Order: sequence, then C-alpha cells, then structure tokens
Amino acid sequence: MILLKKIFLLISLFSFLSVFSQKDSIVNYYNRKKVKVVDKTKAYTFEILTKKNDSLWLSRTFRRNGTIKHYQHYNSSIKEIKVGESIVYGINGKVIELINHNKKGLRHGKYKSWFNNGNLNTEGSFYNGKREGLFKIYHINKVLAGKGIFKQDTLAREIYYNNKGKVTPIEEVVCKQKPSFKGGKKAYHKKLKSLIKKTNYKVKGDIYVTYVINSKGKISEVFIDEKIPLKLHNHIVDFFKSLKGWSPYINRNRTIPYYFTQKLTFK
Repeated sequence: MILLKKIFLLISLFSFLSVFSQKDSIVNYYNRKKVKVVDKTKAYTFEILTKKNDSLWLSRTFRRNGTIKHYQHYNSSIKEIKVGESIVYGINGKVIELINHNKKGLRHGKYKSWFNNGNLNTEGSFYNGKREGLFKIYHINKVLAGKGIFKQDTLAREIYYNNKGKVTPIEEVVCKQKPSFKGGKKAYHKKLKSLIKKTNYKVKGDIYVTYVINSKGKISEVFIDEKIPLKLHNHIVDFFKSLKGWSPYINRNRTIPYYFTQKLTFK
C-alpha cells in the first residue's frame, strides 16, 4: 500500500534542509491556505528564510516537489517590508511575474507578467503601490489585447482588441469568466470517482494534481506534487489529459490558460 501522509518527507526536502540549515536560516512550512504549520506532512509549500545582513533577509518559497515558487527579499525575519524585486515562478520553472518595490515595500516601478509558454501577459508601471500610466495586456498568441491608462490606480481610458488585432466594442468585452465543466460539478466529480475506482494501486491518502486548462478549453499540462510510482503517475496524468468538457477561462476579453488544483482522496 502506498501511504501518502509522509510523502513530503520522502522527496528532496532533506537535501534542501541539509544545504540551508545554517545558523542564520529559518525554515517555515505552510498549508494550502498559506497558514504556517508545524507538521511537515501537511505542508503545501516550504520557505527558506536566510539572513543576508541586519536589514536584509532572503525568502525562497518552494513547492512540495522542491521546485521554486517565489523569491523575495525582506527587511527582517518577520517580513514586514518587501525589498527590491519579487520573482514568481510557474509550475514549469519559468518566471511568470516580476514585481518591484520601493523602500516602503509598495509596488513601484516596472511590472511584467508572462504566460507559462513564455509569451508576455501584462506590462505596466506602479507608483507607490498604485497603477500609473499605460498598462498593456496580450493574448496568448502575442497579439495586443488591450491598453489602459491609469491615474492613481483608477482606470481613466481603455481599449480592447480581439486575437487578430481588431478593436472590440467595450460593451462586448467579457471582464472575467471562470472555466466551467460541461454538465456542471456533478458531472466533473463523477469523472473523478471513475478515476479513483479504476486505480489498481492500493493508495491511502491525498494526491494533489495541478493542471492547465488552455485557451481552447483543453488540458495541456498536468503536474503532481507527490512522488508516486511512475505507473500510477502516468495513469493519473493520462486521465486528466484525456478529460474533455472544460470551457476556457476568459479574462478581459482574452481566453487564457487557467491553473486548477484538484485533490484526489484515496481511502
């Protein structure tokens, strides 16, 4: 039987801690609600906080599988004020967001974000924590999707384009619409139950699966945090990649990738 309750201790965590268990380093564990926990087996992410000098601490947050998620400096170990550049990494290891901060810890300066495929998502600037000036958003195919002028975080003017570059009337713009599964939640959970029922492995515990619903509503990438046997891993990945019925995510007149995390509970 595969016991997953202690699987977090079986991955690369030990190697990380052996490298970073210095006198001036602190290791914190967080659950999925970003609440600090003592029990490592309940951790979704772990953070290594390292002292650089009396007024500078480096925070590196990692996922359960050991891949980096976030990189940020702070003014102290209690992380009161963010310092300098913040880097966010996608589940495939690529940089997906860059944020700059001023001495007060507020967003300040240039801002950029990218889709998981490396194409530009959003670019603009902040001034003392507020959006200021020109912001641009892009479709997944690199075509400009919209422009907006901000004054002290208030949108003063805006214009949108479809994925071929043609102007979209403002009354036709869909601001936000989350993906939905054909037949609703009941149909989706029925599919999940069939997966668990058809799993030949004697599994006990939870497996977290993160997948990407792409701009066409298809599941394009599947990631599993837990370290499990290859056959079981492939069985779960194949199931989700073949799962059909999702509508794409719409954000400011764009159909763009959407990350979804699903917990599979085996009893």
